[in-house]
Amino acid sequence: MNVQSSHEGNHALTNPAFQPYPRNCWYVAAGRAELGRDLLARELLGERIVLYRKENGEPVALQDRCPHRGYPLSKSELIGDQIQCGYHGMAFNPGGQCTHIPSQDNVVKAMRTKAYPLAEKWLWTWIWMGDPELADPSLIPSCGYEDTTEYQSRFIGCVPIKANYQMLIDNLLDPTHASFLHKGGLDNDDKSELGTTAARVEQDGPMVRQVMEVKNFDPQGIVAQAFQLEEGFLLNRTLINMLQAPCFVNVITTFTDAAHPDRIVSEIIASIPIVPAGIGRCYHFVATSTSQRGFEGLGPHLLHLIDQDVVALEAIQAASEVGADAFEMSVRSDETGVRARRILIGMVEEEQRALQPAE
Repeated sequence: MNVQSSHEGNHALTNPAFQPYPRNCWYVAAGRAELGRDLLARELLGERIVLYRKENGEPVALQDRCPHRGYPLSKSELIGDQIQCGYHGMAFNPGGQCTHIPSQDNVVKAMRTKAYPLAEKWLWTWIWMGDPELADPSLIPSCGYEDTTEYQSRFIGCVPIKANYQMLIDNLLDPTHASFLHKGGLDNDDKSELGTTAARVEQDGPMVRQVMEVKNFDPQGIVAQAFQLEEGFLLNRTLINMLQAPCFVNVITTFTDAAHPDRIVSEIIASIPIVPAGIGRCYHFVATSTSQRGFEGLGPHLLHLIDQDVVALEAIQAASEVGADAFEMSVRSDETGVRARRILIGMVEEEQRALQPAE
């Protein structure tokens, strides 16, 4: 599909600022390294969640609200495997059931808070926000490299952004912005390779990806330093930006010897779960797997690039919420993002149809 022909050139797209999100699917709730014995508060899909680990290391996710008077359980105390509400001392077990009320002897079953299915895979703790009966861990997206011991993998962090999650997915699936917003950070600032190189788009069900190939890439300056490449040594660069809907983005950068294309010089895989917090808010998680050991400088470099994205996306979100002229127009490089939006909208519509009563 060609976006320009499909949308008659610069056609206004539906503004995603208030786009809903599918619920019967797995989302990343946290990096596994983030969870411990401290209570972690997070807003996911418009619901406030508290996360922690039991004494045996098993992760727990509860609605961050005591059903008595609504006090946040994340501001309370973890005692053993139970949270004691910091307001009136009621205790809740990992299943969300209240087990103790200091002011009375009996505890009714209705005194409980919602518990969410969790699963852990690779560097992530995944949560199911929809119908718990449908929570099948086999549906968790595969990175394709979770079990490899050849690459060095690390969780980098979680960055909250005041922007719609689809805007961030658009950002990550269209690397042409890198030559301008991240000038000199991902390609050479005097050539703008990523901003001008044609790409092909592939789709398989809920997976969509864009493949871009840059021949005879000569890394310079910050790019050479960040990716540990030798200046003046010509490389072929393949960049794959891929979404496994609804939230899992991979950005795979492979550098091969231009004289010997079968020889990989360096490969960097950025795993980037994009998770909606609520309308107009999301989380940008990031982890990396690299073919080179001792790649400590990559994490700070990526976080610097993310900071630039945050500034841009928050400005776009703020502008989209003001006035009647908040619209978008597509160009050829938006094809991957447009397909991703259609996939996500289709998932939402399918869930809505399933909820409608049969005629």
